[in-house]
Parts: sequence; structure tokens; C-alpha cells
Amino acid sequence: MARTRRDLLAALAGGGVVLAGCVGDGSSTDSGDETDTTSPDSAAGAPASLPEDSYPGDCPAYETARVICYDPVAGSDDTPAVENVPAVLEPSTRSLSGGESIEFVLSNQSDVPLSTNFYNWRLDKRVDGEWYHVAPLAVNQPLMSIPPGERHTWSVTIDNSAVEGGETLPRASGTDDLTLAGIGGGRYAFRARGWFGDDHETDIAFAATFAYEADPVELTTTPRIDRTEFDGDTLVAEAGDANRTYLLESAPSGGERRITEQLLRSPPHRDAVALARRHDADRVRLDGYDTPAPLRDGLGRFRYDGDHYELTTQGDDCGCRQ
Repeated sequence: MARTRRDLLAALAGGGVVLAGCVGDGSSTDSGDETDTTSPDSAAGAPASLPEDSYPGDCPAYETARVICYDPVAGSDDTPAVENVPAVLEPSTRSLSGGESIEFVLSNQSDVPLSTNFYNWRLDKRVDGEWYHVAPLAVNQPLMSIPPGERHTWSVTIDNSAVEGGETLPRASGTDDLTLAGIGGGRYAFRARGWFGDDHETDIAFAATFAYEADPVELTTTPRIDRTEFDGDTLVAEAGDANRTYLLESAPSGGERRITEQLLRSPPHRDAVALARRHDADRVRLDGYDTPAPLRDGLGRFRYDGDHYELTTQGDDCGCRQ
């Protein structure tokens, strides 16, 4: 690249966020810049002169009005950088391996505040040409902003010790220093989200892709499983005294594909599929299985590693077979 990324960012001047989850507190800034974490009153009426172009590149599509992916706007030796982009998300490196960290800097190059939510970052993984949402599963929803000329940094570290030790993955959340578990090697995209002025309907995804050089992550069981035994053709796993049961059965077809990084974040899926594959079982029943909340959204048929499954449940907070 003819110019450094920092030089390119100086020439860049684009932006969005959907908020979900429960209210959190605080935010983080970098390089001594103070980032406003209150509703940006001065943001109302963003100038119509702000560019409205989209630069999706090879980033995920997301559910936003526009996508500004780092590679198309940063340019390369063969492609010039795009100027007049109001905001951009810059990665500190394009690849990392175990034990290393990567930073993502969202810079507001416009002359109006960028409304955003530092909790609402997102990680996706590309597998066989498709993008799959990995983390986070829930998002705190305070309204924050980045003033003109300032920036916010997320520092991401990957630590798979919880998976290797058979532990339940910790919740992935935060506004600056993020530690992610259950991440295998591959190509990923990190995304921030926001909008300029008070027009939240024209939200923008700011994204950057990177490679994680590592072995595939293993689908292991969690500490919830006390013991297992076959009852006829059904593998029964005792998981405690809770009044909830999950049943995993082989299915002939149907359902969306799921990747290992996704199953690891859903304890019932993780335990049931890992046990089915370990014991070559077509039916796995998790008895007394306790989860923080009933798993309703993830029930039904899905595909994993070429096999088709269906997960149903009954018990607490349900009262019926789903």
C-alpha cells in the first residue's frame, strides 16, 4: 500500500447502530480523546452533504442501510483509497494467531457526532462462502456517541482455554477490552454500527475482516453432564435436578446450517450434539438440564457438519413439547 493505514484514515471522512439487550454502563476511549456517552443533542440534523455511498467489499451484508467495509475504502497498491468517507473501522493487523490481540479503531472523520453503542460490536465467521454470526448473543443498549475527529477502540483477544477445559463459555460483552472464547481458525469480520444525526433509520455497519491462524475449535461437552447411559436407542445424559429436558434426534433434512463456534455458545446444542457424535447416537436426552433461560429461538431443525438434527424441549417455563 502506498500510504500507511493511518495516512489513509487522515484522508477518509461514513456511518450506524441497532440497539438490543439490557441497559449497561460506561464506555471507553483511547489516545486521550474523551468520548461522549450521552445522547448527542448536537447530532440532530446531520448535514445532507454527508456521502451516502456504500462500500460492502467482502464483509457480511448485515441488516443496515449501508455497509462500509475497510478494504474498499483503504485501497491497495492497485486500487486508490476512497476519500470523503465520514467514518471507518480500521484493524491493527490483518491476521493474528493464538495469544495475540487485534484492535479495531472506529474513527469519526465527519463534522457531526456519530451516534453508536460500544456494546453493539459483532463478530461473524466466513465458512464455505457464507457468513455466520458468532458473538455476542445479547447487547446492552446505552446510546453513546463519537464526537467529530475522535475515535473509539475495541481490543480483541482470543482465549480458548474454557473450551479446552470443558467449561461453559463466559459471556462475550464489553465496550473496549474483549476476550472471546470458542473461536477456531478461519476468516472473521468485526463490525461496529451507528448513524449520523438523528436519522437512525439510515444506520451504517462499519466492518473489517481478518484471519485467525489457528486449529479448528473442538465441540466439547460442558460440566453440566454428570453421567450418561443408553436407554434402548436413546443416550440419556443426567445433568442435574432442574425440571427441564432437551431431546436431540436425527432428522432427515431441513434447518439452517450451524458452525462449531455457534453451537459452543448454546449449552443444550453443545452437549447434545457433542454426545451424539461421541457415542454415535441418533437420540440424545438431556435430563434435569438447567439453563439461564429456556432455549426457544434455537429450537427446531438444524444442520451441523453434514448431519441433520432436531432439538426439542419440555419442562420449566415451557409446559409443552416444542
